[in-house]
Amino acid sequence: MAGVVHISEAEAARDFAAVMRRVRAGDEVVVENGGRAVAVLRPASSETVAEAAGRGPGKTTEEVVARLREWEREHGPLRMGADFADDVEQIHREYNQPMKDPWG
Repeated sequence: MAGVVHISEAEAARDFAAVMRRVRAGDEVVVENGGRAVAVLRPASSETVAEAAGRGPGKTTEEVVARLREWEREHGPLRMGADFADDVEQIHREYNQPMKDPWG
């Protein structure tokens, strides 16, 4: 079960692979030095991944669709202009690029 784990810097340095296994499992790992938190490792969200890739924060398609459905429940059917599909395709071409390898 995901939770918050507190470890020392020494523990993190000794077995970083184990720390990352905890993060991938959903835990948030607080790295401490002398009882003071110095770093927090947590599973990446779609927004933090986009920021790391230099694309800034953003929403997933699922989040956008959910927001549109919410809007329609409150305001009625949503109507798109005739050029909407073209606009979406252009945005997709411009922004949907593979992430650059941060280690490469």
